[in-house]
Amino acid sequence: MQGTFTGSSYEAEYNHIKERLHVTLKIAHLNGWEWDLKSKVLSLINTSEAECMARISPLMAAETSVIPHYPEILIQKGIISDSGIDMVRNYTHMIYTAGIGEQYSFRLPFRTMDGEVIWLQFNGVTFRDENGEPDIAIGTYINVTSLYENAERGYSMEDMLSSEVEKQKYIMMINGLTIDYSTVFFYDLNNDTYTPFRSDEVISKLLQERISRALHFTDVLSYYIENFVYEEDRDMMRLLIDPENIRQYLKDTNYFNLNYRSERLGELVYCQLKIACGNSSSIDSVVLGIRNIDAEYRSHQTLVLESRTDALTGILNKKAMLADIHQALYNNTGREVVFLFLDLDNFKQVNDKLGHAVGDQAIKDAANVISGIFRHSDIVGRFGGDEFCVFLPDIPEGVALKRIRQCLEGLRHEYTDGTNTVRVTSSIGAVYAMNDGTLHTEDLMKTADKALYQAKESGKNQYKIIYR
Repeated sequence: MQGTFTGSSYEAEYNHIKERLHVTLKIAHLNGWEWDLKSKVLSLINTSEAECMARISPLMAAETSVIPHYPEILIQKGIISDSGIDMVRNYTHMIYTAGIGEQYSFRLPFRTMDGEVIWLQFNGVTFRDENGEPDIAIGTYINVTSLYENAERGYSMEDMLSSEVEKQKYIMMINGLTIDYSTVFFYDLNNDTYTPFRSDEVISKLLQERISRALHFTDVLSYYIENFVYEEDRDMMRLLIDPENIRQYLKDTNYFNLNYRSERLGELVYCQLKIACGNSSSIDSVVLGIRNIDAEYRSHQTLVLESRTDALTGILNKKAMLADIHQALYNNTGREVVFLFLDLDNFKQVNDKLGHAVGDQAIKDAANVISGIFRHSDIVGRFGGDEFCVFLPDIPEGVALKRIRQCLEGLRHEYTDGTNTVRVTSSIGAVYAMNDGTLHTEDLMKTADKALYQAKESGKNQYKIIYR
C-alpha cells in the first residue's frame, strides 16, 4: 500500500482503499482506526467486537465510533492514562512525520471506567495528499494488556506499567524500532542487567534454554556473538560488550548502528544492531535493537554494483574506473604503476559488415579476455565504444609486459555471418611510471593515448610503451 496519491483522483482512490479496508476488517474480525489529520476526527471501526472499548467509554462501544478533537479530548476526559500523555504526543508527531509507505506500531495505556488500565497496540500508515501534506492515517489495533500481565513474573501490574512508560520512551528514540526490530533489550549499563522487551524466535529460544536472568548482559552478548555472529565479524561485535565503549560511542550522538553478518542454519544473513540512549551526557541505560536487513542490504549492494558497472560487459564503467584509479594512485605512492589504453582493430568493420549485435559480442569477448588476464587488484574498465583501460598498481615492468603480450594474443578473434568475415585484433598504448605523488589520472590517460596512436600508426596488432 502506498502512502500518497497525486492528482485529482486522490479522493476517489483513497475512498476505494478505505472501502476495501473496512471490508477486510469485517471479514478478518479485526478492529480498525482512521484518523483525519486535518480535522482531528478519529473513527474506530468494528469496536462492537472489542470489549475493551466498551470498558473505556460508552462512546466507543458502537460498531463505528467517531471521536472529535483527538487526542486532546481523551486527555481532557482522563481516558488516556497519565503515564501515556507524553507517549501520545510523541506518537502523534511520529504519525504526522511518517514517510511515504512507512508503517509504524505503538502502544498506549487507556484508563477504563472502573479505574483499571488497558494497553492497546496500534499499527498504521499515513497517507499524504497531492501536496505531500499529512492527510489521513489508518490502521488496526488490538488489546495487548495480557502481554504485560504475563511478561515478567513477580512484577505487579503497577510496576509493569511504570517500567513500560520508560521503555516506550526509549523506543521513541529509535525510528522504526517497534516495526523493524524483531529483538529489543533494555540494557542497564551500571548494573550490567537487562530486560527483554521483544525477541524473535531464535533469540527467545536462546534466552529460554541457555540464559538465566541472573547472568550479566555481557554474558548474554558473549553467548550471542559466539553462537550467532559470523566469525569474521565477532571481534567487531565484542567491542560492544564493555559498557565504557558503548558510552564512548554514544557520547556525541544518541544512537549508532552496526551492520554485521549472522550465521543461521548454514546461511549468512545481514543484520543491524542499533544502540540508543536518551541523554548522551549521562548514559546509564540504553535500548538495543536487532533487525534483519538482508534483503535491504543486498538490494543496496545490487544498486551500487549496477551504478558502477558497464551494462554490456559487466566490468567497471568509465566513471567508476576513473574514481578507482584516482584512489589507487593515492594509495600506491612510491610504487611502480602501469596504465593501459586498449583499442580493438577493425571494430568498425564488424558493425558495418556483420551488424551491431555481433559488434556487441566482440566487445563482450574482449572484456572477458582482459578481465581474465589481470589480477584482482588491477582496475579494468570500459572507457567507451571499443576502448578499454587497465591500471596496474605496484607491478614490476617485466610482469606488466607479459600481461600486455597476453592481451595481444587473447584479443585476436574472427567474426563471420557466413559471407563476410572480419578479423579483430587490438592495439595497446601503455605508460610506465614511478608514482612519486605527482601523478594524475588525466596525465596517464593522455600519455597512454599517445602511445596507442603510435601503435595504430605502426600497423596495429601491437603495443607501444612510454616511460615516465
